[in-house]
Amino acid sequence: MSAYTTVADRDSVACGDERDLFKIVANALRQARDVQGMLVGTVIPAMPPARRSFADWLVQTLDNGKFFDEPTLRDIDAFMSLLQREIDVGTNVGWEPDEYHVRGGYKRIELDARAKSLVPTLAALTTLRSSIAIALDTARATSITQDLISG
Repeated sequence: MSAYTTVADRDSVACGDERDLFKIVANALRQARDVQGMLVGTVIPAMPPARRSFADWLVQTLDNGKFFDEPTLRDIDAFMSLLQREIDVGTNVGWEPDEYHVRGGYKRIELDARAKSLVPTLAALTTLRSSIAIALDTARATSITQDLISG
């Protein structure tokens, strides 16, 4: 016997899942639009010409809205790694001596202007990647749940 006593109970669960999925997808689309702007306005101009093609491809992928799949998640991961490497190139870790500090000083991390400009895009890409993963997981969970209910 099903945990749902009526067809209305079953349908309300499916409807709720679809509304939740709609909100998640809408949020990811908004985030994608923000990331596109960052890529076009900051990242692509900051990249050497030989490394711009990946960013250009990502802008086009986000623009067409067809980024809700596992291969695109992997591509975003790869681009995030590339962006992190670019940030690392512009990061200088130094030592600031301080006679009053318990360890005699502390690390000082400085980013050049280019690296600083890339950090917000990396953060936005991380959030977008999470939203896409949540959308994919929610869609899969909804499908599995509906299969279980129908029986």
